[in-house]
Amino acid sequence: MDISALDDQIRRDNFFIESGLGLASDKAELKETSDLWFKAFSLEALRIFNTLKISDLKIYHVGSTSIPRFLAKPIVDILIEVPSIQQIDNKEALFQEMGYSFKGEYGIAGRRFCDLYDKEEKVGFVHLHIYETGHPDISGKLRFKHALIKNEDINKRYLHIKNEIINQLKGSREQYSENKADFFNGLEYGSEKDSRIIILGAADGHTNTFKYVKQLFPNDKFIDLNFMKDVSFRYKSKPSESLKELFLEILKYDEIVLATPVYWYAYSHELKAFIDSLSYLLVEENKSVGKSFRNKKLRMVSTGSDSFVPLGYQSSIIQTSIYFGMDYIGLNYCQSDLINKKEVDSANLEF
Repeated sequence: MDISALDDQIRRDNFFIESGLGLASDKAELKETSDLWFKAFSLEALRIFNTLKISDLKIYHVGSTSIPRFLAKPIVDILIEVPSIQQIDNKEALFQEMGYSFKGEYGIAGRRFCDLYDKEEKVGFVHLHIYETGHPDISGKLRFKHALIKNEDINKRYLHIKNEIINQLKGSREQYSENKADFFNGLEYGSEKDSRIIILGAADGHTNTFKYVKQLFPNDKFIDLNFMKDVSFRYKSKPSESLKELFLEILKYDEIVLATPVYWYAYSHELKAFIDSLSYLLVEENKSVGKSFRNKKLRMVSTGSDSFVPLGYQSSIIQTSIYFGMDYIGLNYCQSDLINKKEVDSANLEF
């Protein structure tokens, strides 16, 4: 590790410590989650995303640190999903350059595990759990997170068990993790479906993406940005009343679908204007609204003339989801000529 990389690691370690994160390797303790922990996730996840440079890589905040107003070990758990696990094995050196210890499967078949400690290797800050698309642990970890957020009974039971284990084991981290397994294995999630809102951004008169969205989600809430006023961002201005109402309407739903045709290898101007308008949520008076997007699910739906999705098409949306702490589910894409000719692929419509 060169001097500049070491300086970066020291600055990062200091930010983690100032945020209340960090736990000695032989200890287990619980702290209340804070806004700074969510910020720590976003900064670290964006650093990983832009270092690995893997197309269609997805990054999620999981574990107890992702739950607002909850008790958690002060170590951020990050779940990474890649098209092929070989892409990760080929980048082991990059993880080491970022300060991570690369530990292979580490007891779970198909996983790659990494941890991030301080430069003395005594205090841990981040655990990375990396899986290939389709591994059951991806949906398992995400379903459990959303169950903790939405189901008060599961939330209270899990919190009680965590506190009980901590008190009984007096701080042994290995036993703490082992003793939670029975709770996970016996958990029943129920059959409640997510609520969903579709935001269509397309040039006036476009019909293909509208048709495809209606095939996928015929009964969900639908908003066409062409019928919205002042959905744009301007410096030194405030969001219009209609835009503020749109933000609040979106927050009523579990999943947000961004629907757009592919125009010249990118998504539409209309959708880009809406994404830019999220900048209003960075202003102090609107930050509480921005924080409310945390742990919402985000998806793209697109149509285009080609049989393939342009390289890097999802990248800015994935990074936006990371910044706001949202879970980017992925892209449903259909070639325009095939919209009325094939059955809808519903394989990734739910976790």
